[in-house]
Amino acid sequence: FVRAALSIVQTYLELHDKPAGAGEAEADPELEGLSEAEVQKILRKRRKAERRAEAEKAEEEAKAKEKGKKGPEQKKKPGHKEDADPDGEELAKTEKPLEDAQKFVSLLQEHAGQMLETQ
Repeated sequence: FVRAALSIVQTYLELHDKPAGAGEAEADPELEGLSEAEVQKILRKRRKAERRAEAEKAEEEAKAKEKGKKGPEQKKKPGHKEDADPDGEELAKTEKPLEDAQKFVSLLQEHAGQMLETQ
């Protein structure tokens, strides 16, 4: 628990320093030094490839259902909950990362106050 909470606090501090969505083009080293038109062209190609991959996945699932095979949704355990945000994009959109980090810091100080990392 302590290592996970420390990682969460570190992530929230990084979000405070560099907020999520502050600019995709600046964060991607492949796009550095390119003109605006070239950046837009590359981003368009990426979006098109993502849409194509999603369409292929949907087509494969449809074929699997037609053949009566178990699809990815049917293989899951009955009590398993689907993660609505597997990449944590919604968590990264927090407006107050320092306040969110403080919640974990207070828990760490309460339960693992003797550790140097939590001081």
